Amino acid sequence: MSEARWRRLLLALWLFAVVQLLTTVGMQVFFYGALPGVDNNIRLPASQRFVLEPIAPNRYRVRVGTGSLAYREGARNGDLLDTGDLPAGFRFRIFSGFWWPGESVTLTLRRPNGTTALVPLTAVRVIVPFDYAIANAGLAWMLLFAGVILWRRANVPQARVLTLLLLLFNIGLQFQVWNWDTPVPPLDATLAALSGFPFYLSFALFATYAGLFAQPLSPLRKALTFGVYAYATAIAVAHAFFYAQSAASGVWPRAFDLFIELAFVAFALPLVPVFATLFYTKGSEREQLVWASVSLVPLFVVLAAGGLSTDPTYHRAYEIAASVALAIAPLGLTYSVVNRRLLDIGFVLNRAAVFSAVSLVVITIFILVEWALGGWLSTASHATNLTVAGGLALVLGLSMHHIRHRVVNVVDHAFFRKRRADQDAIITFSRECSYITDRSVLLERAQETLLNHSDASAVAILLDNRHGRYGDVSENDPAVLALRANHDILDLHAVESVIGGDYAFRMASRGRVLGVLVLRHKRSGESYGPDELEVIRRLAHAVGSALDVLAQNGVVDPSIVKLDAICDTLAKLCETQAALRESLSDLSAAMRRS
Repeated sequence: MSEARWRRLLLALWLFAVVQLLTTVGMQVFFYGALPGVDNNIRLPASQRFVLEPIAPNRYRVRVGTGSLAYREGARNGDLLDTGDLPAGFRFRIFSGFWWPGESVTLTLRRPNGTTALVPLTAVRVIVPFDYAIANAGLAWMLLFAGVILWRRANVPQARVLTLLLLLFNIGLQFQVWNWDTPVPPLDATLAALSGFPFYLSFALFATYAGLFAQPLSPLRKALTFGVYAYATAIAVAHAFFYAQSAASGVWPRAFDLFIELAFVAFALPLVPVFATLFYTKGSEREQLVWASVSLVPLFVVLAAGGLSTDPTYHRAYEIAASVALAIAPLGLTYSVVNRRLLDIGFVLNRAAVFSAVSLVVITIFILVEWALGGWLSTASHATNLTVAGGLALVLGLSMHHIRHRVVNVVDHAFFRKRRADQDAIITFSRECSYITDRSVLLERAQETLLNHSDASAVAILLDNRHGRYGDVSENDPAVLALRANHDILDLHAVESVIGGDYAFRMASRGRVLGVLVLRHKRSGESYGPDELEVIRRLAHAVGSALDVLAQNGVVDPSIVKLDAICDTLAKLCETQAALRESLSDLSAAMRRS
């Protein structure tokens, strides 16, 4: 699949997941329902509980507290409920435990003595457990992270797979019965049945993510990855069958307990090929895989622990731990984003501080001026008040540029002094470089300035040798062509080029590209901010102009002079060879005539 199609697919899934999460949160806040006394993860007092314990297909045993509404309607401990006569939708509701507020059902309870009791109940809205909010915050953060990767690194295969993993995980989780509830039980059952495919396959994608490192894959790693996908697919099919059967017939499958145990194994199984891959990776590849593992492995382990016990107290503790793990997982991913060159956290914080400070200054000025004029405006007409307010807003609007400039200076000097000092040093060299009269000194100073003040791990300058190459790179290289065709800063990750690095800048003068300035990633691991890239672009342009001036004044690269001399010598040799051939041809013709 092409990169453009990947981006469109991931963007569509991301938008769908965002809308789905917002819808789910709305359902949980306004329409999270249950039969009266059914706790749905809410810890009710024993006297108010109404519990249906499954004992066989379509059959439940009743446990009811004396303070429960069901008890007042006639339900007693030990009563048996047979849901075979209920509509399929109600059977699914009783099976799942989640109801739409306002739904009414009459339960026919049979007692050991042969009598029956009709218990009418209407579902009511209940409060969502606090850990749901924690989990939703983690899922929202996870979607934000996926959006950032999609925005900045959709061209990187590992980033695409990681994004797809997070999106499928969100989509599959949101359609589970405890998250998704509508007035149409068959729809809820269908979505719950289908949710297993994106949910379990998202875990299998972690094995695919690991398989993108240390290629080519060994036979063992291929077998492990294939095994993970086969197992996840089987569990997803079983999940769909289980929910479809429960919704259609209300039958509680006898193999349910075994299915639950096998389903929890699916959460931990992808960790096997991931850990196997760690033995084959090294350097930056291992570091990137370790960061993803540190972020996601704890979540997978916690989810897998859900099958260790069926005790209600353990189950509740597991739900809280899983919610906390969902919230913590994006922390590691966010840190890896910030420190693996996807975002520049310094630039983000700088812009946020500037925006907040400008807003605070403008609002404060508006309030103070309005307060100072309050006495006069209180006696003025409505038209005068509107005129004064409009004039004040206009003055503040026209002053925004001045206010923002002042705020930027204050914020930079107070919180980002080193960053501002580094940019000032690069700008200063950009002004001074035109006065350097030695070509080698100019290039050395340019590289030294960038290494000291841009935090670049390496800086390279590829000069035009006037014979079709920039350094060791052909002038037909995609990166060189892109720089010759436009003035934009080039992200080298976005083109197929032999130039190694993160960003490339054209060094041009009078429409001719004299060289290419290449920066590798920062030593700190952060990305280059837009403000940093702009001052580096200015330096590249200034150095290009200085090189052009030196060339006009006869200061050229000795290597170019040497190459020109070699080319001139070769040209003269070719001319001599042609003349010699012509002489030999004339001599041969004369000899034949004689």
